[in-house]
Amino acid sequence: MLFLIFALVILAGCPSDTPPDDTPAQNKDQDNGLKPLVSDETTEKIPLPFPIAYTSERDGNAEIYITFFENSAGINITKHESKDYGFKPFRDGGVFISQREGDHDIFYVHIKDELIFENLTLNPSVEKQMAVSCDYQKLLFTSNRDGDMEIFLYSREGFPPRNLTRNESTDSFPVWMPDGKTFLFESNRTGDWEIFMRSVDGGANTNLTNNNANEHFAQVSPDGKYMAFESDRNGAQDIYLFEFENETVRSIINDKSMDDSPVFSNDSKYIAWNHDQNGRSQICIINLNSWEISELTAPSADNWISGFSPHDNLILYVSKQTGNLDVWFMSIDGSGKTQVTNSEASDYYPVFLPDSAIEITRSIYKQKYPDFEYGKPLD
Repeated sequence: MLFLIFALVILAGCPSDTPPDDTPAQNKDQDNGLKPLVSDETTEKIPLPFPIAYTSERDGNAEIYITFFENSAGINITKHESKDYGFKPFRDGGVFISQREGDHDIFYVHIKDELIFENLTLNPSVEKQMAVSCDYQKLLFTSNRDGDMEIFLYSREGFPPRNLTRNESTDSFPVWMPDGKTFLFESNRTGDWEIFMRSVDGGANTNLTNNNANEHFAQVSPDGKYMAFESDRNGAQDIYLFEFENETVRSIINDKSMDDSPVFSNDSKYIAWNHDQNGRSQICIINLNSWEISELTAPSADNWISGFSPHDNLILYVSKQTGNLDVWFMSIDGSGKTQVTNSEASDYYPVFLPDSAIEITRSIYKQKYPDFEYGKPLD
């Protein structure tokens, strides 16, 4: 499905010091709970506060780029004729998926005197759907190396990666819990798609959704209290909220339109997601304290949520506002919409890089621009 192309989340499930109030109020909005907040028009842009990694096809095939600046392509760090895409921070560098060795493998890139690329999976199978732990040291991914799609763990403890699910069904889309010891995944082992939880050290699989509908794309709040997910249990694909403490489920939005790709803010106070409005994808947000829903983009173009910034609750997204896929970001109230990339090619899979990734980004920039200083524009 199209939404899976754009939903790249790097920080969901990581701890935060500012959790939301425990008991959200009832939804007071009418007309499906949607309140248009702002248009796509904006007069005040926001300087890019964090480096961004993204995938672009501007060099003729998918490559990984990193940029410190809005309206700048940045630097192509992969420079390979294969397809490289989906960068996520990992250890002192990052991981991405590549076909440079003939199949889909996961590569780790870091820098010493030069960029170093390591194949972490080394298997003639398909490896995808990466999830990096909050300490950036462990990696979950899906692979069909055992005959069907399973969840595997890559860590410093050894190679080869360890199969965690071991089931004849399809197990996919792993998500770390904040404790770094358990994870979520979706599986069709019950005959429909459900979301399960299990420990990386073994034990039972806990079915969290346990419904005859199809549930997908689980995301965990950084404080560990909630799980947002997609479900068609009421006849249309909507967003639901699961509370871990009392195992209750409530709907965030319940209408006939398609809603997908929920993403938590890093203070756990908001969820943003994609909402279909007359055939176009728009970004909506809910305040979990007031239970108020707002629409952050106008239906003049398709917009897809990607994630939140490490601080300050900026929203990163992909938009076709200029006619092709470009990377944008905006404030949490929908103001200050700022275009990051501007190319006739497609730019997608954007991710804000955390503080721990700034040093590698600075080193990459200084290789090409020896006088580069973070915070100062390039000439």
